[in-house]
Amino acid sequence: MAADNAPPALAKPGAVLFEDDFSRPDLKPKWNVGKVSWSVKDGVVSAAENPVDHHAAYAYIAPNIDFKDAVAEFAFRFDGNNNVQLNLRDSRYKDSHAGHIVRVQIELTAVQLADWKTGVMKNENYEKISDPKTDPAVKKEIQQKIKDKSARFKVSFDPAAWHTEGKAAALERATAGKFGNGT
Repeated sequence: MAADNAPPALAKPGAVLFEDDFSRPDLKPKWNVGKVSWSVKDGVVSAAENPVDHHAAYAYIAPNIDFKDAVAEFAFRFDGNNNVQLNLRDSRYKDSHAGHIVRVQIELTAVQLADWKTGVMKNENYEKISDPKTDPAVKKEIQQKIKDKSARFKVSFDPAAWHTEGKAAALERATAGKFGNGT
């Protein structure tokens, strides 16, 4: 079956499990705040990373919610930044580092989808890859073993504009049959 005729590889929207209009001055109580400085103003959330943390900015919803084949919709703009990331995690899932399940990294010219549950964040992979004592050949072998756990797709975003689900249809067409099977 040609990719143009393939059924969508991505989940379809269903019941809303979580939403936030950011109409309050703080992320709490709906979010737990991790690294960096977060601010909320006029319904817009901003984060400023601290380079000494050596960690991307993160906040996560509270409480944890059950999901499968989830659809995440949000608006974003780059505002001088290189990328925006959405990470889905399950703090109860213990077979991946910090319960990481999936990551979507959006850049000006590409979108990367990554299965972290069975890929780089799977505990056995993460522990070896992040350990400076691990032989480089072993790290390379792991990277080779998990290379099909992520995919990168070319897109084009206006760096100054707000973006919503308008790119979702194009991304779904680009990824149909190439990444994801609902697991």
